[in-house]
Amino acid sequence: MRLLVPLSVFALCAVDASSATLTGSVLDPANRPISRAPVSLFARDRIEPAAVLTDETGKFRFDDTAPGQYLLQVQAPGFARYTSQRVVLGRDALLNLTISLELASQQQQIVVTASATPQ
Repeated sequence: MRLLVPLSVFALCAVDASSATLTGSVLDPANRPISRAPVSLFARDRIEPAAVLTDETGKFRFDDTAPGQYLLQVQAPGFARYTSQRVVLGRDALLNLTISLELASQQQQIVVTASATPQ
């Protein structure tokens, strides 16, 4: 009987703990999915962000995320980096985002060198 009391208290604590889920899709300007794009979720109280890659259909998912305020960042080769405004996750929230990446601006640099040869 003594073992049941601590287990039941633990079970009640586990049920009370809440978390949120953040899901989304990453698309190119033509609304096609971008696969294997790194998605980072930055929290104020953590040094390292949570990070995932989008799947073949451009979808990502962060499960068991503590309620709070976050910044979301997405990068993919050939596209401009996307950084969200504040993302707020409430208790037991399920938030779904659609992120459209813009093409990266292309910068061209032409270097001309010349050397004088005596004539």
